[in-house]
Amino acid sequence: MTKIRGSRDSMRFKWLSSMELRKTFEILSENGGKVFCVGGCVRDSMLDRVVTDIDLATDVKPREVKRLFQRPGFKVLSSAMKYGTITVISGKQIFQITTFRSDLETDGRHAKVCFSQSLKEDAQRRDFTINALYMNLNGEIIDPLSGLKDLRRGYVRFIGDPTTRIREDYLRILRYFRFLSVYEEDNENLDQSALLACAKNKRYLRSLSKERVWMEFKNILSSAKPLRAIKA
Repeated sequence: MTKIRGSRDSMRFKWLSSMELRKTFEILSENGGKVFCVGGCVRDSMLDRVVTDIDLATDVKPREVKRLFQRPGFKVLSSAMKYGTITVISGKQIFQITTFRSDLETDGRHAKVCFSQSLKEDAQRRDFTINALYMNLNGEIIDPLSGLKDLRRGYVRFIGDPTTRIREDYLRILRYFRFLSVYEEDNENLDQSALLACAKNKRYLRSLSKERVWMEFKNILSSAKPLRAIKA
């Protein structure tokens, strides 16, 4: 598991100094729990982009997460608790806190999950390598699947077999193209196995709600370089 140390003095890591974030880490860690920032906030930091949404991954179980934040100064939303996610609101900041997990069963839309103590198991169930980047409060990156290398060269790559990842959740077809519109640097260097898997499974998008499909497509159209994804 690769660890890379960043500098918290860099502008791209200033968000790590947020009092709300530090307090959230402290609460999750106070009984020995592990907690990391994960996904988009880590990606954007490494590319010197503004961090807006902060997702956290932890080995603390969802019911315990909910219990820990039922205290003054926090608001807790638990509608997605069966999938391992508790939303915590602290001041003006919103944190989605998800327990390490692996998928037991999937049907292309929903998953039955099993909670885990393993960060690597959690990483392996994610969609793209650049989504499997974790960071602690010191700015240290934990990169179990070489996602940082892909991010630096602007390469969007499924974790493992693209068809397997897509059949777990068909929305990942559109998520793939959305990530192309944001992170891909070279349309001539696209992952052909990913494009083929998306093409072979595109009919299953009909099984998803129109709202979910439109949300992803709207995000593509509103990205900085939508034509890159549309061309692909």
